[in-house]
Amino acid sequence: MESGFKLKNLVVFVDMDNTLNKFHEGVIQRYEAKYQVKRPRDTATLRFSDTKENYPLKDRPKIDEICNEPGFILNLEPQPLAIQSLKEMRAAGADVRLLCSTNFSLSERIQWILNQFHTTDWVDRITFTNDKTILKCDYLIDDEPYPETTYKGNLTDFQVSWQHVVFDKSYNRPEFHQKPLSRDKKKQPKLDSLQLTNKKRITQWKNWKIEMGLDEIQTTFPYEHGSDDSRDRDRYYIFDRQPKHNAAQSFCSGTGEEDRNIAILETVSK
Repeated sequence: MESGFKLKNLVVFVDMDNTLNKFHEGVIQRYEAKYQVKRPRDTATLRFSDTKENYPLKDRPKIDEICNEPGFILNLEPQPLAIQSLKEMRAAGADVRLLCSTNFSLSERIQWILNQFHTTDWVDRITFTNDKTILKCDYLIDDEPYPETTYKGNLTDFQVSWQHVVFDKSYNRPEFHQKPLSRDKKKQPKLDSLQLTNKKRITQWKNWKIEMGLDEIQTTFPYEHGSDDSRDRDRYYIFDRQPKHNAAQSFCSGTGEEDRNIAILETVSK
């Protein structure tokens, strides 16, 4: 039996831009410094996850130029407590992976990881892809409102293997999705704000255990049953209090190949 806070067998992918680092903030600061123009928006009012779409069409080539400047990716600040939180996840037994798009300097992305984590071990955990639907994991922590639509643009076309945990930003809140997600109607996925409302959400990295519903796990142990020629191996998770129905259902269903069960232990006084 394994005691204490454990996340053994959980595979977690964490997106880099705007989830692990402050990409939007970096663009806004650099734009203002380079062109001596008041930034068009601050991060509290951004409507689009794609940085360029928050700027007028005439300014978008400037945003591309900024993002491709030597040193831009390398000098981005991390989100508060993001690095520490990912280290905590690994210490608790989770298999934590980093997700990077293939946009902009890949060498600077690798160096950024080295500079923040101070070990090559985290470099080996990077996956470079622009298609998040191909990932095989339990959770994807991402600021994108609908990463399920990265590839085909319609949730009904496929079934991803992971559960999306939203890293909170203005543009991924349900109230923003009463309007189109993109100025380009061809990119508009056939989804609604209700799906965002039902997703788990990390508002700050310091709250990741509570907001992912993983802080209640006290003990986990394997359990085998069945006949000699047909064995079944389950894993039981013991919680210190009963989780909400939706949270329990998500925990048991979004698990890849592991067969999970939840047990609640209560002390009864006689």
